[in-house]
Amino acid sequence: MRPEDRIQLDICEYIRKQYPHVVFLSTGSGLKLPVGLAVKFSRMQCGDGLPDLIILHPAGGYHAAAIEIKKDASEVYKKNGEYRKVEHVQDQAFILMKLRRLGYYAVFGFGFDGTKREIDKYLISERRR
Repeated sequence: MRPEDRIQLDICEYIRKQYPHVVFLSTGSGLKLPVGLAVKFSRMQCGDGLPDLIILHPAGGYHAAAIEIKKDASEVYKKNGEYRKVEHVQDQAFILMKLRRLGYYAVFGFGFDGTKREIDKYLISERRR
């Protein structure tokens, strides 16, 4: 199992336990599917770069949250802070930016702890209600 898959599974379990009232979905991007299913799945989406995790729960003035999960920041950023010139990372960054402009909380989550922090930061205002 890829490290990102393990993180994503653990994050889904975390949300189920800590926020049982929250509706979320995991997009399943990165799954190794048979060719026929992969083509069908691809045709059911708007394009490349969709985030791994979508939290369908308004909080903190946002409609929902979208989180692209990475095992660590070095997958996205160079040491100087610039985005890596990797096409799928640039596609993901573009989609996150587009979602932010549309009023969504849209970020990269790095590792289990970093992704958990983003989820908690997003949902914390909802807990205070």
